[in-house]
Amino acid sequence: LLFQPADAKLLGETRLPFEDASTFMVRDPLAGNLPAGCRPFEATLEPMDVLFVPRHWVHAVECVSSWSLSINQWLDAPGDAEERVHEGVARCLASPLLEGAPEAWWLNPGE
Repeated sequence: LLFQPADAKLLGETRLPFEDASTFMVRDPLAGNLPAGCRPFEATLEPMDVLFVPRHWVHAVECVSSWSLSINQWLDAPGDAEERVHEGVARCLASPLLEGAPEAWWLNPGE
């Protein structure tokens, strides 16, 4: 299932702080309890198919075969550098407030 950005907000979209890509939803869209007005796009992929998920669209995946392979590639987009600065500043301000966290916990090794 693919959800356009407006639908993702209806699902209770949330992100892990300082994590570049993963988005989680309060509601499980695969459980069929979609809120009113939410209109997902459904796709069933066949062998050798590729699915492009646009920026800020979220998706829910269910494997319906005995195996599957998922490869993700995030492409740089305009505004990414500015967003990284915002998150970096927030991390630097919030990290000293953490108690008992390992020293390197807040550092993303890919930065």
